[in-house]
Order: sequence, then structure tokens, then C-alpha cells
Amino acid sequence: MKEAKRGMLVCTSIAAALAGTIGSVHAQDAGQSVDRPAGLDVIVVTATKRAENIQDVPISMSAFSAAQIEDTGSQNLQDLASSIPNLVYPSSREGGGADISIRGVFQQAQPLQIGFDNGYGVYLDGVYMGKHFSVNQDLGEIERVEVLRGPQGTLFGKNTIAGALNIVSKRPDNEFGGRVSADFGNYDLRRLRASVNVPIVEDVLAVRASVSGTERDGFVCNETLDTNLGNIDDFNGRVLVGYTPTPRTAAYLSVDHRHSITRHYEAENAEIGATNYTADDVPYTVYRDFLDRNDLMTFGSSLTIEHEFENDFAFTSITGYRDDQIDAPRDVDGSDFRGYTRNEMLISQELFTQEFRLASPQFERFDYVAGLYYFNQTNTRNEVAQVLPTWIPAIAGFAYFDYAVDVESYAAFVHSNFHITDDLTLFGGLRYTDETKELEVNQTSDPVTILPAFGVPFGEAVIPTDIHDSEVSYTAGLQYHLSDEVMAYGSVSTGYKSGAFNVGGNITNGVLQNELTVDPESVISYEAGIKSRLFDGRVQLNGAIFLLNYDDLQVRVFDPSVGTIGSNVLKNAASVESQGFELEISATPTDALLLSLGIGYVDSTYSSFEGVPLQRPAGSFGDDNDGVIDRRTDATGNRVPLAPEWTVNAAVGYDVPLPNQGTWRSRLDYSYLSEHYGADGSTNDPADLVPGYSLINLRTGYESPDERYSVYLWAKNLTDETELEETRYIQFITSRLQQRYIEPRTYGVTLAFEF
Repeated sequence: MKEAKRGMLVCTSIAAALAGTIGSVHAQDAGQSVDRPAGLDVIVVTATKRAENIQDVPISMSAFSAAQIEDTGSQNLQDLASSIPNLVYPSSREGGGADISIRGVFQQAQPLQIGFDNGYGVYLDGVYMGKHFSVNQDLGEIERVEVLRGPQGTLFGKNTIAGALNIVSKRPDNEFGGRVSADFGNYDLRRLRASVNVPIVEDVLAVRASVSGTERDGFVCNETLDTNLGNIDDFNGRVLVGYTPTPRTAAYLSVDHRHSITRHYEAENAEIGATNYTADDVPYTVYRDFLDRNDLMTFGSSLTIEHEFENDFAFTSITGYRDDQIDAPRDVDGSDFRGYTRNEMLISQELFTQEFRLASPQFERFDYVAGLYYFNQTNTRNEVAQVLPTWIPAIAGFAYFDYAVDVESYAAFVHSNFHITDDLTLFGGLRYTDETKELEVNQTSDPVTILPAFGVPFGEAVIPTDIHDSEVSYTAGLQYHLSDEVMAYGSVSTGYKSGAFNVGGNITNGVLQNELTVDPESVISYEAGIKSRLFDGRVQLNGAIFLLNYDDLQVRVFDPSVGTIGSNVLKNAASVESQGFELEISATPTDALLLSLGIGYVDSTYSSFEGVPLQRPAGSFGDDNDGVIDRRTDATGNRVPLAPEWTVNAAVGYDVPLPNQGTWRSRLDYSYLSEHYGADGSTNDPADLVPGYSLINLRTGYESPDERYSVYLWAKNLTDETELEETRYIQFITSRLQQRYIEPRTYGVTLAFEF
């Protein structure tokens, strides 16, 4: 079993299936690794809604087992991102934000943009997670994580236009056992994890539960308030009940909860503007007169029912519910200047999903999966903003903003495989989606004069239109097994992201009249790849090349013509062409040594993007020095933000047997991001360019002969690099440069015991 736990390279077999098989409480292969005499193990994934060897799935994807996640030291999805080619997931300027870029396509989604959807989908046990502030899931008691690159519009549906991240929890089984671990580290880190599996009725009923709590001081000093930012105060809990009344029927009830309270590190003012405020170029130092905070509370549940009929058809029902919210008050002016604050920013989502799926058995020449899907979501945003007398004395007071976006969506889909010969398969699928969004707006202030001063209507707004979209997504391709060890494939697929309301900033008269909605965006993707296992399973090499064409890209731009001081609005202002490749290699040259290398390359540019507002003041970059405030540029040909050309990850793992039959295990991880523009960098302003940087993580420690207890030392950002994670030039009250740095070196010890 030691070889199966070594690290990112070792693929673990997971036989729990979503459709086409019955994952029962007493299924002996569920969640178990399959030891091989030598070489890499096989991993079974469910990306196609069936249990399949990852080497037989014609999709560019990365997959991580629980042991691999632990070996990388990843605590959540964001930590895992550095091990995935062509996926970028830095910290967000907004608390709860998830600035995820896949294959060079990115649109910034802040929590306050409740009318806007991500271009990727995150799923927990088959349930769509919805808004971005709920997606960065804790990875405790997780069976595996699957990352699918490219549009997944047929089987996963809308808003997976760039890709899908599929998280699968560990299911309960017949063996009583558990695990307790504790982490202690610098910045006064304290983390405790505990999990237990309890069989209640053998082969019929079992429960698996886990909890974790993390506290850590921040690494950024707020000199104005004498406190630190970037802290962690996080609690996670998960319970999964498995019930198998018959050998052909199984039901799983899953419940998850998270509560996190952090002091958010947004950015540092690195340049003095026209307004009198404090700034410096000292990393990890801010001057803000209001304590930015994130209070995140999430709750989710799902019920999965699987039944296999006598004729081997398999039926799956997945019912999901989520109730998530984040309160993220902000110092909007971002300084020690007493100007404008959001004393409350409460954003919430409540969603219900239902999927019915039927999977055929493997007939001689074809098989299929077909299903129906329903989605209902209510998003709300309640904001209390304060305009202070030091800014504009005549309109000092409070403003109140209440918004709600209701979403209802229906879909039907089918995906089939036609085996032309034993080695050649034609595959394809269709999905039809019909969706409606409705908006409600109520804006008030005390005194009444505040809102008109900013071009904002007072009271309940009359919304002139709803959003109604209907779309067909498809995929088609061929896969060919050149041998038992090598499979090649080619495919064309489409996807779409639903239309959106402009509820990013406050709803001005200009937005209501001209820019309230944006149309859906669409993509067509061409992909060819190869998957291979060579040298008796000791080497695995997977690679893919791709070309993506996006139309009507929904982009967030600052428009100075909206309202009195301008506003961030969404527009279908762009099209993008992205092309590149992914290459992943893993190898076990000896039984003790593991090596891996992942390389992603992407060339992602705007093929059309006109009228992009410049955020610099007159006389700066891109300006003709005419002094006109409303200046715009043509971003056609510019690089897309958050799209580094190169993403590289590598790992070396080595096990040293000890005389007492224990093992000393070590792993070194390396990651690299080439230079790229920050989240606001569509103009390719030099101020938005983030230099490339490398990071090294280390984990080394002792495991007992029976693997029941272990002690590990670890360090992240081992060489203590001080690198920029984002840099941007903003224009709010005054124009100025802001920067945010990556986390400094963190280190500690992990103690674990299994029973």
C-alpha cells in the first residue's frame, strides 16, 4: 500500500461510479487502491458519468486521489491548482472570489456580481456549486478530484464553457476506522482534522463523518488599524450516509458545512495619487481605515440514488440543495482616507438541482447515457454603503442597495459511443438547455440626495426585460486504440455561458436604459490528444493540443461614462482565440522513485475587443495627451488577462526503507507561471503585467511500518519568494497603482494517527 500513497504520480483505482455501476456500501473496490507489482496504478474516473479508466477517456484531464492530494500538501482547490497544467487560480481581490482561468480564458467574477456566472463549473458529489464564493472546497475526506479542460457542455451543462472541476467524497464502507491529524506552523498555525467511518448494519448502512478547524495569523500588517490581514479562521464538516437495502440499490445522503471568518488582503497602494493618503512600496503593508472582512457560511446537501435493473440498465437520481452566503464589508477607497466604505455586503445563493440519468449496459457496438436536469437558484445582494463627510460633505450619509436574481433552467442530454471496430469508437452527444433569469432592484439612501448625485435611481426600479436563453451544445469525435497501451482521439465540442445582468456595481440610470443585460457567450473547441502507458506501466504520458474560439465574451470593464464617477459593467465586447497544449508525464523508474512533469502552453488573445476604457489618468500609457477623461483603446490582439503562456509543475518523490520496516518519505514540488497580465489587464497596460515566478514546496517525514502513524515536516514557498500575484492601475476617486503579493514562506509539522 505504500506505493499507492506516494504522491501525485501514483494513480489510485477508484471504482465508485455515478452511472452504469452501483457504488454500494459493501462494494469492496469503492475507494480502494489496486496494488500493482510494479509501475503506476490505474485511476478510474467518472467524468463521462460512467466508471472508466482515465486512459480510455477522450478528454484532456488531470485527476488526483486522496493520497496524492495529501502528498502535495493541498488543503483546498486553490492549493491544488499549481499541480494542473493550464489552470491558474490566484487569490482574488474580493473576498470569496474565485479568479480561475482554464486554457487562457478568464472573466473576473466578484461576489457582488450576482447576475453573472463563472465560465467553469465546480461539482461536489454531482451537484453544481453555483456562485464562486462557495467553490473553494476543503479537500478533507475527498476520494478524488477530476479537472476537465475545455467545454463540457454535453454532460455537465451550462457555464462549463472553459472546463469542469469534479469533486467526489469518500463513501462509507464496512470497516470501522478513522484518522486524526494536527498541523502546527509559523504565523501561529493550528489545524486539526478528524474523520471516522462507522458501519452500522453490515452491507446495508454506514456513516462517514469528518471535521476540520484551522486558525492562523495573517501575514500582512495594516499599519493604520494595527492588525494583520490574510489570516485563517475556518471550520469544515462533512457527513455522508450510505444505505444499500438491496444488492442492486444504493442511496447516499451527503451534508457539508463551512464557516470561515477572515480579514481579507485585497491589495496594497504602491503609488500616491491626487488624494492625501498613505502608500509605500514595502511588501505586506497596507494603510486602510476600515477592516475588510469575509464572513463565509456555506451549507449543502445531496441525495444520490442508484439502481441497477435486471437488464443491466442503471438509473441515477441526484438531488442537490445549497444555501451559501458571504458578508464582505469593504473599504471601497482602499486607503486611510475617510471616504467611502461598504459597512455590509451580504451576498447569498439558494439553489436546488435535480438530475435523472439512465445509463445503458455495454452493448456489442454501442452504449449511451441520457438524462434530464432541473436548476433553480435565487441570488441576493444586500449592501449598506457609507459616504463619509471627509469625501463629499454635502452628500454624506448611508445608501442601501437590495438586489435579487432568480434563475430557472431545464435541460435534456444524451451521450453515446458507437464502436465501429474493437479499436475505433465514434462518440457524440447533445444537450438542450432552456433558462430564464429575472431581476429585482431596490435602492434607497439617507439623505435622498446621495443616489441622484451618482446617477442612481431612488426606490424600486422598473426592470424592462428578463433574460431568456435556449441553447444546444454538442460534442463529436473519434478515438482509436493504436495498441493496448496507446489511445489517440480527436473531438469538436461546443459550450455556452448564460446571459447576465449588470449587477456588479450600483444600478445607474445609464445601466437601466442601455446596459442592463448581456447576451450569452459561446465557444467551439477543437482538440486532439493521446494517452499512453509504456514500459510495463512504469511510464504514463498524456498530451493534448487544442484550439478554442469564443464569441460574445462577457467582459468586465470600467466605463467612466456610466454614473458620476464611472462604473464597472459587463459587455459582450470581445471574442477570443486560445490555442496551446498540455503534456503530463509520470514515471516510476524504480519502486522507490516517482517523477512527474506537467507542462501547459497557451496563446490566448482577443481577436476582437474595441472600445476598452483606459484606467490611467490623461497623459499616461495609451493616451494621446489630449486630456479627455473618457479615453478608450482597441484591445484587439492583446493577451487575455490571467493567461500565462507557460504553466509548469514538476515533482520528485523518494521513499527510503528504514531498519524498523518504517519508511522515510520525501517529496519536492516545483511550479512556474510565466509573466501574465492581472485580472484587470485587458488593455495590456504595463502596470498590469505580473512577472513570472517559481515556487518550491517540500514535504518529508516518517511513516510507521503499519502506516498507522506519521510525522511530516513541510514548507510552502520554501525559498521565501516575495512575488507579485496581481498588479493593477485603478481609478476610484484618484488613479493609483495597487499590488498584491503571494503568501510568504509557511512551514510546520503534521502529526497523524489512523485507527
